[in-house]
Amino acid sequence: MNQQVVFLDGRNVGVTGANGFLGAYICQLLYEKHARIHAYVFPGTSTGIIEKSISESGSNIKTIDITKPETLFGKFNGIEYLFHVAGTVAEWARPIQKIYDINFRGAMNVHSEARKAGVKRTVHTSTMAACGACPAPYPAVTSEEAPWDMQATGPYSVSKHLGDLIAKKFNQAGVYETVRVRPHQILGWGDTGPSVPGQLVLQAITTGFPAYIDQVTQVVHVQDVAEAHIAAMERGGAGSVYNIASDKPIPVYNFLRYVCKIAQVKPPLPIAIPKGILKVVAAFSEILSDKVTHKPPILTRGNAQVLYKNTGTSIERARQELGFKPRPWQEAVNDAVRWFREGYKPVKRTYDR
Repeated sequence: MNQQVVFLDGRNVGVTGANGFLGAYICQLLYEKHARIHAYVFPGTSTGIIEKSISESGSNIKTIDITKPETLFGKFNGIEYLFHVAGTVAEWARPIQKIYDINFRGAMNVHSEARKAGVKRTVHTSTMAACGACPAPYPAVTSEEAPWDMQATGPYSVSKHLGDLIAKKFNQAGVYETVRVRPHQILGWGDTGPSVPGQLVLQAITTGFPAYIDQVTQVVHVQDVAEAHIAAMERGGAGSVYNIASDKPIPVYNFLRYVCKIAQVKPPLPIAIPKGILKVVAAFSEILSDKVTHKPPILTRGNAQVLYKNTGTSIERARQELGFKPRPWQEAVNDAVRWFREGYKPVKRTYDR
């Protein structure tokens, strides 16, 4: 590991996907560090969430489309450090190629242009879906080095895994360094997407849960994830990768019961949904989306595959090297419930445009 200390105060720092759920929190932390923020957003998307931190820091907002290299030309000139956060969490789009264009080819375009522009270091937002599942059942956990085994889990996992490999390949210590951050399920205030765990919270508030999945999850507050990104830039080893999650895995049933408690709705029945039923529901949902609604399905076949894998992960490396100390996962749920009740307004996702 090639580890060094980077000081972001007063530096020219870029953030792709700056007006997204995580990107906005990273911008706020950079504002507090008095960095000169260069916010990159998709054309036509709202920037209200970051306008204060950007304007007060004397910085600027630029539009880019990471799937189109020509929109990136010259945009990273003068940038010393870059957070590549832009991406899609979609498991379904038509054509499906849109997901790969954003998470895989978009990553290649950003890293290529950043290296040419002389950017010193890029922190790449990856995902736990780019990491292999734990072969042993809960309470065993996986590590950053686990072999990837998510080939059957859908376009999101595959595209993010490919983007993760691109970031790793571009790393060249002392020339153009990359550090990868792999967050687990992110929750908190401001989840405009909403994210996959955000959708679960929203469902609890609106329709509730009839049953549960017999598996584990790890929820992490968006503020903790943003702080982990800053720490990865400032103290992470060149070429390193860090899992970012809650202290330990949480049984999904316990997670859903807590969500329902905070949302003041009925908890799910203590009935685990059989894997076979999930697969049938997923297949039917995709057919319905393709042929009738033309909207994302409630469950994809890829989602169904992931739900029965042990994705519990160790955060020991992040603890030791980044000083990562996640807050209790319940705080993330509390803020998410409050957000979906008080602040949430549906927005179009990038891949819908």
